[in-house]
Order: sequence, then structure tokens, then C-alpha cells
Amino acid sequence: LSFAYRSWWGVIIPLIVVLVSVVWVMGVVGITDKGLDFIMVLLPTIMFVVAMSDVVHIMTKYIEQLRLGFSKVASIRVTFKEVGLATFLTSLTTAAGFLTLLTASIKPIQGFGIFTAIGVVIAFIVAFTLLPASLILLPKPKVSDKLVHRSKWFGFMSKSFLQVLKNGKKVMILNSLLLAVAIYGISQIYINTYLIEDLPADDPLKQDFTFFDQHFGGSRPFELTAASSSELSVFDERVLNEINKVSNYLRDTFMAGNIIGPHTVAMAINQSINGGRTDFFKLAESKYEKKQLKRNLKRLLKKGELNTLVTDDLSLARISARVNDIGSAISLQRTKDLQHFINASVDTSLVTFKVTGTSNLIDKNNEYVARNMFEGLGIAFGVVAIIAGLLFRSFRMVLITLIPNVIPLVTVAGIMGIFGITLKLSTSIVFTIAFGIAVDDTIHFTSKL
Repeated sequence: LSFAYRSWWGVIIPLIVVLVSVVWVMGVVGITDKGLDFIMVLLPTIMFVVAMSDVVHIMTKYIEQLRLGFSKVASIRVTFKEVGLATFLTSLTTAAGFLTLLTASIKPIQGFGIFTAIGVVIAFIVAFTLLPASLILLPKPKVSDKLVHRSKWFGFMSKSFLQVLKNGKKVMILNSLLLAVAIYGISQIYINTYLIEDLPADDPLKQDFTFFDQHFGGSRPFELTAASSSELSVFDERVLNEINKVSNYLRDTFMAGNIIGPHTVAMAINQSINGGRTDFFKLAESKYEKKQLKRNLKRLLKKGELNTLVTDDLSLARISARVNDIGSAISLQRTKDLQHFINASVDTSLVTFKVTGTSNLIDKNNEYVARNMFEGLGIAFGVVAIIAGLLFRSFRMVLITLIPNVIPLVTVAGIMGIFGITLKLSTSIVFTIAFGIAVDDTIHFTSKL
């Protein structure tokens, strides 16, 4: 700002406008009791980008009109006329882009989309009220008298433009090659997330998780429900045998540790009635062991000591385990393999299993992220197409407007794939932000044309 406008107010006033916009938005967040979650902390930074874009467009056009010899009032009037519509359209399309986050199934992302869209509109209102009022009260900037700066800049841009015209085919070929590389990169993208991957390696919490991964069977919880058929209890001998099959698979193939369920309760009871010998930590086999198991189970159930594992009617049980923080991609694949094993090797007429728990929700959410992102961007492109169609009344101009918005998004996705950046909750928002910036440039360029 200091380099462009060469005056104290050319720095201070834009920053004040941006600050007021941010304060307004954060005030709305506070009034609605939204709070700052792990996504909402991005809001002030994005608001700074959006509001500063509006301010720079207004200031640049204002100074350009002063250089042409117009008065301050006339310059502001022309600025409103020529920049106002384009900035309104960019604000509208950017807000629409962020509102497409409502298609996400994750509540924090939905809230982020709503408040960012509100912030974009607020930034537009503040920029076109507070800034013009300030410009009226302040003296003309000295930079508006120095036409040499204008001539150098416009000379550079004119030469650059002529080079683009002369090398149109090369520009098209270069963009095509860029898209081809980006499409290859997109094919390498995969969805994956770890519970605490965004924390630095020296963070105490991450070190604790790593310690539990290495020494205590894992930091990531894994849970199943076991539902017995209507006439059987989860402690029925046949049901316990099927649960034990699944438990063995979890231990040997799924690489789970600290497995706890109704079968481990039955094993622990069998071990205790055999003097605590470790070789008797298994399901009861003799008639005496089975009789003792039933008697001890009745005592434990009466005291309510198994309430966290089984329901009162003993038709549903919880099986919990721990696995290393292996990432959602591997976890989802292992879960699918587990389901195949259950379908092939377990008598589902006796007991059925279902994966539950917070880790499963995290993995599922990451699956939804990609689908929601593409759905949302599709809606956003549709909104831009409608606005461009209404503005230019030309299908060709709609295509011309959309293509420059597609290329940056495809390129970003390609870079992620080539450099192994996984698609997850935090990185998926990048596409919405990139769309907002790209559409801003496109609308300003085409409306000026």
C-alpha cells in the first residue's frame, strides 16, 4: 500500500476499512454464540483478503480518475459506476462460493461457509461506504499528480498484452500442458487424515499419542456393536464363539490391541475360577466352567458392573479396541476387509456386527469431504454461469468466464496430488478460497472489457 499510494492515508485508511469489516463479522459471530472452532479461526484472515481486494479496486480507480483531471467527487462517482457493479458481482459470486460449503455434512464447515459469506457482503458494504466518505474528507494523494508512474505501469502492461496476443497459440498450448499435468496430479490424490497430524512433532499431545501407539496398543479407538438374535443373549456360548472369531481377526489381521467385549469378560471369569492362570484366559470348555461362568455373570450383571459393555436385555454388546493412528485411508480399507471377513466366516444368524465410534465418524466425514467439495464447486460454477449469462447475455462469454476459474482449481488439485498432500478437512477448504479469488479476477476483467 505504501509503495502504490505513496501517502500515510493510503496505508492507514485501507487498513481501517479492513479492520472494521473484520470487527463487524466477528461481532456477528459473537452475537450468534458461534464461537471460534478449529475452522472459524481462518475467518479473520480470509476477511482481510476479501476486504483488501475491494479497497484496492476502489482506491486504484479513484486515483486513475484523478489523474485524468476529474474532481474528487466526480472521481468517486465514476469509481462507483465502473467498479461498483464489478465488485458487487465478485462479492456475490464469492459469497455464493462460500455458501456452497452448506453442502458439507460437517457442522463446523457449514458454519464457516455461512459466516464467511456474511463477511464478504459486510466487506463490500463497508468498503463502499466508509472508504468513499474518507476519500471525500482527505486531500488528493500526491501520487495522482505523477503521471510518470501511470505511463511506466501502463507501458509495461501494454507490452505484456501485445506479447500475449502475438503468442496466443503458445499460451493455449502452455495452459493445455498445465491442465494435463494437473489432471495427472489429480489422479494421485487420495483422502486420508490422522487424528492429530496438524500438530507439530514436538507438541506434547502428539508425543503422548505416539507413545501410546508404540507401547499401549494404539491411540486410535475402534469400536463394534454385536447384536445377538432375538432369542439369544450376547453371553450365549454360540454367540461368544462368533464374537471371539471377530476378536481374533481384529488382533491378528486388523492389528488391534486392548480388545474388550463380552467375550473378554467371559474369558476373565474363566481365568479367575481356574486360579488366575494365564493359559485359562479363554472361553469356558468344561461343564463346571460353563456353570461357574453363568453364576458369576449373574452377580456382575446384578451389580451393574457390565453396564458399559452390554444392554440390560443382553441383546447388544460393545466391543472396543485400540489401533495405531494409521490414517483414515488404511482404516477404511481394513474396515471393509473386516466386513468381508464377517460376511464370509461369521454366522450372522446368531450375531450381527456394526462398526461404530468416533474414529469411524472421522473416517466417514473425510469420505464425505471430497464428495461435498465437488458438489459445492459444481453449484458455485452454476451460480457464476447464471450471473455471467445475465450480465453479458452471451453463452460464449459464460464459457470464457468459467474457464479461467476452472484452471486454478484444477492446478491446485494437481499440485496436491503431485506433492502427496492428502485431501482432508483442512485442505478441502483451499478449493473454496481459490475459487473466490479466481472468480474475483475474472469478473473484474470481463466486466471491464
